[in-house]
Amino acid sequence: MSVSYFFAIFPDEHTRDLTYAAAGLLQSALGLRGKLIAPGRLHLTCRFLGRFDAPQPRLEEAAIELVNRIDTEPFKIRFDHATSFDAPKDAPCVFVSPEHPPALIELGNVLEDVCVARASHAHAPFTPHVTWLRSKDRVYGQMAIAPIAWSARALSLACSTSGERDYRIVGTWPLGQ
Repeated sequence: MSVSYFFAIFPDEHTRDLTYAAAGLLQSALGLRGKLIAPGRLHLTCRFLGRFDAPQPRLEEAAIELVNRIDTEPFKIRFDHATSFDAPKDAPCVFVSPEHPPALIELGNVLEDVCVARASHAHAPFTPHVTWLRSKDRVYGQMAIAPIAWSARALSLACSTSGERDYRIVGTWPLGQ
């Protein structure tokens, strides 16, 4: 069993459906192999906390304590390009944007700083993105897409367990309260 934890911002249902449809059109237009990420799993990862062999109740408690101290106002998220990240096997095909609201970058940095201080999982620099496909194929360069935007109103702590279809949401906290 493999269990992964991450902080995420999930789109509202309407935006989730638009994102999934855009991903399907792009996959078809580019002839990309692979299975689209299920609509309910589409999210913006704010901080990956690590992969483990079993659930980590103490990590969950520490993460909840951390998020209760964060004070970030709601903000708008916008993605307007598709690309692929490098990976040794199936590459993540992602939606990205060259610019992000300062509140999103600040949130990612706060989560990074606190998690590193707690000796959590080492992580690459914060690159806001939504993964929509993992594929042996790639989206080369940055391909412009019709903008996908939504209001970030809450931060969630999610747990992904290998073999499970859905994430277990440990908790969700409204932004700005």
